[in-house]
Amino acid sequence: MTELLKTCELPHPIKLVYNTWISNNTVIPPAVSMQIDARVGGVYRLEAAPFEAGSDLLSVMEGEFTEVVPQKYLSYTWEWNHDGDKSIVQVSFSEVTVEAQTGTRIDLLHKGLYSPEARQAHDAGWDSYFLGLAEFLKRL
Repeated sequence: MTELLKTCELPHPIKLVYNTWISNNTVIPPAVSMQIDARVGGVYRLEAAPFEAGSDLLSVMEGEFTEVVPQKYLSYTWEWNHDGDKSIVQVSFSEVTVEAQTGTRIDLLHKGLYSPEARQAHDAGWDSYFLGLAEFLKRL
């Protein structure tokens, strides 16, 4: 098993960043839909555009929230397409100064990735998500 640590700083207050992270309306490509119930035992489901060339089947990521501390911390399970390989995503939100204003630092730890290839794919995926999140927040 392997893990991945990612950090992102955004020039937006924690409340906005956190609420955007757990919103059903935050659909960042390649996602096409989100269903989020951010409470312990609540589900997280993301449907994404097909990752395999020529496929018309959506990829599905599903998980369950195991810890929720509003505007501070989230922990949830993570599984792609019911493949049986469950990992854990832990996300911390903290205040930081970004571009001379109060912003948010996100520390994301993705634990239990089953192979170096899975780690590499998730590394690129989280980079893409953070870029998309920054663009999404700019439009608010």
